[in-house]
Amino acid sequence: MLSLRRAIYEARHLYLLKSRKNMKKLTLLFSFLLIALAGQAQSVNVHKTNGEVVSYPMTEVSYVDFSDGDDTVGPPEGVEAVDLGLPSGTKWANMNVGATKPEEYGGYYAWGEIEEKSSYTQDNYTVPTKRTGDNIWALNGDMAYTQYDVAYMKWGGSWHMPTKEQLDELIKNTTWKWTQLNGVYGSKLTSKQNGKSIFLPAAGYRQHGALKYSGTRVTYWIAYKGYFLCCIEIGGNAVLNMGGLVGLATQEYGIDFYFGFPVRPVSD
Repeated sequence: MLSLRRAIYEARHLYLLKSRKNMKKLTLLFSFLLIALAGQAQSVNVHKTNGEVVSYPMTEVSYVDFSDGDDTVGPPEGVEAVDLGLPSGTKWANMNVGATKPEEYGGYYAWGEIEEKSSYTQDNYTVPTKRTGDNIWALNGDMAYTQYDVAYMKWGGSWHMPTKEQLDELIKNTTWKWTQLNGVYGSKLTSKQNGKSIFLPAAGYRQHGALKYSGTRVTYWIAYKGYFLCCIEIGGNAVLNMGGLVGLATQEYGIDFYFGFPVRPVSD
């Protein structure tokens, strides 16, 4: 029978060979190991470098994971979960993934990818979609809280990419004003419920090696089936494209899955 100490060693060794992208699979594997060993082990013992041993009863251990400290998961300093008084209780982050301030553009990500690139093309797009004949729709089209969700993979906890319902709720319960924050153009969203607001910078998007519409378009991916938000400035006003709704990312709109868009996380 595999010993608990040996199981921990094997799991840690596997982690060092795998990237963080496969962390959820490792956590699940390790959870199964703990369950399998629960009948013979009464506690999990952590042996610290100073000789101290910290024990946790098996009944109190849900799962164990490891971190090498080089790719820390968690929101950066300054991130706030803004309560806009939305009916669902959803809170919106005050900045984008990859940003350190509300007005910063942050990172650009192809739909379903979790790392930035120097060029965004169909050829280097890595996520299987219905268009490429695979089946990402096995997720019911919603990749929130999955390995395809850059907000969840980068920030962890309850943070994730907005669902279609959460974006619709945001649109219906806020007013949009085209403005500047510290010299950066974008849209200020003010809650109709409690008057609080968030700022969405006009970061545009990346296609191939170019940054397009920076300063003139607010664009964001959400978690559902390649849907996106687009807000543009017309006559000094913030105007939601696609009739104020989200639109499916198809050639009809000149947008494709491989384009690099910013992501604004939400917290349930």
